[in-house]
Amino acid sequence: MIKRFLLLLAALICLMSFTAYADEEKFYEETEDGQIKINLDCTLVSNPNYERPYYRLLSSYTDENGEEWYVVGGQTDFAMKAADCTAQDYYCVDTSDETRLRIVKNALERNGSKYRFGSTGHDAYDCSGFVYSCMSTVGISVPHSSYGICRIGRQIPIDTLQPGDVTGRGGHVGIYIGNGLFIHALNENEGVVIDSLSHYNTLNHFDHYINVVDS
Repeated sequence: MIKRFLLLLAALICLMSFTAYADEEKFYEETEDGQIKINLDCTLVSNPNYERPYYRLLSSYTDENGEEWYVVGGQTDFAMKAADCTAQDYYCVDTSDETRLRIVKNALERNGSKYRFGSTGHDAYDCSGFVYSCMSTVGISVPHSSYGICRIGRQIPIDTLQPGDVTGRGGHVGIYIGNGLFIHALNENEGVVIDSLSHYNTLNHFDHYINVVDS
């Protein structure tokens, strides 16, 4: 009886491992037009009336007038009218490198998290703690310091950035996610947000672009 129980337990563990592996393999796919689509465990909301290109959807509700609203994440959560938004549970990038895809997936799923100085997660980060956390999940070790991160890896030109590369300067760092966008733990007012790299550089110029994946 004990032997039979142990055999059944071993079979169950193998089945669970296979299921987890199979599910993990589904986190990205190639689309018909050749793009790589990352399937996310969260929903991204875009709204042309707001500054950020994407917000993380936390919940939704219908008001007394029957209007649906999306509550999105930030240091202070807020609501946007659903009719003005587009929601998606995926993100397309221009790479098929699995490590880079995992970095981008990890980063996007933290979108809307809180900012907390010195924190590396799970629900709050500072800028270097955010990069540290996203990289550590794929086995890449970086310092928990913006200045330290800017001194490692391989420096690259801005026009050669790939998803998963680091954008930074002494004092602030983020992660490039493709399509001209990067994600970072911005400040105590806004938390983890997605920004346009070109727009950000007109205000707070990055001077380090770092490949820590292939260095």
